[in-house]
Amino acid sequence: MNNKIIVFGGAGKFGRCIIENLRKQTRDIVNITDTNKEVEFAETIHYEDQRALEKIMTKLLSEGYDTIIFAHRAKGGKQNYLEELNRELIPYYATDKAIQQIEANNKCLNIVSLNSFAALKINLDISLSYHVAKAATLQAARVIGIQNKQAKVTSNIVMFGEVMNEDRLTHDATKDSIYEMIKQRTTNNRIATYQSVVNIVNLLVRRKLPGINREIIQINEGIERFSFESIIRGGIVQ
Repeated sequence: MNNKIIVFGGAGKFGRCIIENLRKQTRDIVNITDTNKEVEFAETIHYEDQRALEKIMTKLLSEGYDTIIFAHRAKGGKQNYLEELNRELIPYYATDKAIQQIEANNKCLNIVSLNSFAALKINLDISLSYHVAKAATLQAARVIGIQNKQAKVTSNIVMFGEVMNEDRLTHDATKDSIYEMIKQRTTNNRIATYQSVVNIVNLLVRRKLPGINREIIQINEGIERFSFESIIRGGIVQ
């Protein structure tokens, strides 16, 4: 694989798993963040605002970086939801601007966005800011893939709900009971793992799924699709 890869959110759980996996196939990986966190196996570039990030993205795309992975996650706390929304969307805005700047290069660009089912469902256990941020980034990823057709952009969204590490995510009794209820609603009596998500991202990055573009790929072990009216209480969709 000769991809040159940009990762947003490489210091998070998913970002780290993705970078560790892709590192086996390429050394050209850059992690971009607005925090002071560094990551292993990838160069880290920090940015302070949207204008600075636009310059960074334009430079990297001009240098031949052809794959972008949005793996950053909203915190979902009680902080100002406008600040969280802005923080989530800036990477998409900056990427869109950069694509327009380098469009003349006729470069094929592959975008993979990680998102949560909170973009499509109402979860009474998480904050308004998280729902708003996830719904907004879902639409941002879709728009980038549609409006930049001339730049040959492939853009797909990997969407998931509860996930676990292979060796179990938590030993908290309350959370364990929630996971058990979710497992009972799946086809294989199990919850998707971090590796499940990483495997799909890897296939998309390596362009091993030809014909897949502008799609929302759900990783939920057979749980039915969530509608906009779905409400989840303690792990049970109503």
